[in-house]
Amino acid sequence: MSGAELWAPYEPDLLEPWNLQRVVHLHRRAGFGASVMELERDLADGFAAALARFLDGKREHGVPRDFERTSKLLADAATTASDAARLAAWWLWRMLCTNDPLGERLALAWHNHFATSNLKVMDVAAMRRQNELFRVHARAPFAVLLRAMSHDPALLVWLDAQANRAEHPNENLARELMELFTLGVGNYGESDVREAARALTGFRVTGGGSFQECAEQHDDGEKTILGRTGRWGGDDLVAILLEQPALARRLARRLCELFLNESVRTSELEESLADELRAHELDIGHGVALVLRSRVFFSRPNLGGVV
Repeated sequence: MSGAELWAPYEPDLLEPWNLQRVVHLHRRAGFGASVMELERDLADGFAAALARFLDGKREHGVPRDFERTSKLLADAATTASDAARLAAWWLWRMLCTNDPLGERLALAWHNHFATSNLKVMDVAAMRRQNELFRVHARAPFAVLLRAMSHDPALLVWLDAQANRAEHPNENLARELMELFTLGVGNYGESDVREAARALTGFRVTGGGSFQECAEQHDDGEKTILGRTGRWGGDDLVAILLEQPALARRLARRLCELFLNESVRTSELEESLADELRAHELDIGHGVALVLRSRVFFSRPNLGGVV
């Protein structure tokens, strides 16, 4: 089957109607559930209107009138108290009350993808800023998110960027950048990791908690990474990774894991979605919309089955 056929749009009919089960499915899989009032509204308004609310981040019912102000007060209080548990409570409150359930769902997915923990970072303000990066760039082209994350203080501390110096490279950030965040195992070699670590030397966090590119700690020598040779720095490394075909496949797999049951996911679906992402500059918003509009997302085998 062609990519267009694999991701053909869902069109309600007698065999696969727009019914309460599919309304609930959309809210649970692309958000965090919904009230009876929301479910009844979306059932009555029809599929196109319900999906548009998700894609546009325009939930109406259940959103506090002063949502953003209250959210800021809760986050500020957690940051001032340096209390990670309160920061987690703030995020849970956002998930429940947000006008953009899909955005919060994607922020959670990116938090899982760029896994970081305050247990090591020990900086609630940095964790908050990272969380807000996930939200702001949730639907962005992946290049925007990856570049932001490569400069993110919480992630850099988590992966020992401070210990990565020209005279003694530390491979933690380089390895995770390739293995977890972009290419996946089997799409790079150990020499690529070593050279990538050299490219990332000088990426560090200041005493004030900001990103800094320190020339004195950077290895400015020639490096060969994934077949490309040059005097690469950290931003050059990110650009090289963004060019790799394996990245689109990894992102496609992530989106399929997020929205599709194991019984539905296939390598053909993932490769077709990867092709779509490549054709649209790794635009996550485009990929998410393609999946949520699709017949496979609303197919019977994909209903339920995910806790």
